[in-house]
Amino acid sequence: MDVYVLSGIDSFRGKDGGIDLDGFAGVYLDPENRKGVPRTYLHRRPEDPDSVPDLARVLSSLGIAPGSDSELVRAFAALPSAQREAFLLRVYFNELKETGIDYNEVGGPRFQSYQRGYDAVARLFPGQGALPQAQRGGSVLLSGKPVDTAGGGDLTIVAPYGRVAVGTELVNSGASGGVVTQAGGDIRIMADGNIDLFTSRVFTLQGGDITMWTTDGSITAGTGSKTSVSYVAPSFVMDDDSVVTQTVKGLSTGAGIGVLDALGQGASRRRSRLDLIAPRGEVNAGDAGIRVVGDLNIAALVVIGAENIQSTGSAVGVPKTEAPNLSLATTASQVAKSVTDQTVGPASQPKNVLEDLPSILTVEVVGYEEPGDKDGPEKARRRR
Repeated sequence: MDVYVLSGIDSFRGKDGGIDLDGFAGVYLDPENRKGVPRTYLHRRPEDPDSVPDLARVLSSLGIAPGSDSELVRAFAALPSAQREAFLLRVYFNELKETGIDYNEVGGPRFQSYQRGYDAVARLFPGQGALPQAQRGGSVLLSGKPVDTAGGGDLTIVAPYGRVAVGTELVNSGASGGVVTQAGGDIRIMADGNIDLFTSRVFTLQGGDITMWTTDGSITAGTGSKTSVSYVAPSFVMDDDSVVTQTVKGLSTGAGIGVLDALGQGASRRRSRLDLIAPRGEVNAGDAGIRVVGDLNIAALVVIGAENIQSTGSAVGVPKTEAPNLSLATTASQVAKSVTDQTVGPASQPKNVLEDLPSILTVEVVGYEEPGDKDGPEKARRRR
């Protein structure tokens, strides 16, 4: 079962338009693509069978037969609001993720541009710019409490007018709780302000992707301990035929942001990925760090703590950290020692004593005696 947490939407409904599902669907499910968006979601992309579920596949899973584009759109509009909202949120987060990928694609049509993501935010949440940031509400404050799925479900947290605080600012709280998918499943977090983990964690333990976007804030992995351990004991389930099945969740260590493979079964499923996008802020790995068993993409104004970021696959947008040149430091030390040995030896045996410099004498002339002085020697002496 998937879990969705949305905050700050109701305060805008009927007034400033906190969320506009119909308007968003009208753009990204438009058969004619009149808004010229990079992608519509009427059909699955043939080059990427694992992409975000397209409309035809979702309707097929609900027992609705395939049809023309207009028929698919009408069938989608007739679905219950909860099903339409869940699908459109997946479309929304895919647009945010693709924005970060496009931003780092050198030579691409949207290289170094976040406009695709800004457009998606404005279309789904048109009230995003209606109030100054100081007056916006609707934050998600978990205070270190756990939000997780145990059966492979996805976790989606959206605070388009506020911030997301996974952990708590208390120093002695430990790396407790967090947003975790224990048996696979994706995690999607979006906020207008900061996404702060403090001493907590955002983990996928058995595969799955993580996507985080903040429109005006930063993403911080926090200061949680790397030695903390969270262990979920195996569970046993008996079905109606008395068949007992054991479910193993895996071991979770540390804090911060992690796309992990707790059971070491990465070869049996598609490669996972982590996408962190902060157009106007920073991505800070902090003391807890960022770990990815898979691919990593970061698009942000500043990336801090690159030495605490690990990825087993491709890593895009992470500044390279160079180790100090030890050979150069050793050479400089040897040169300095050689100069010292040649100039300042032991006190009892000076080595290369400098030669004596020539003496300089200063002579000052105080007066001259003029020949033939008429006043006589005595007056001349007194005058001098």
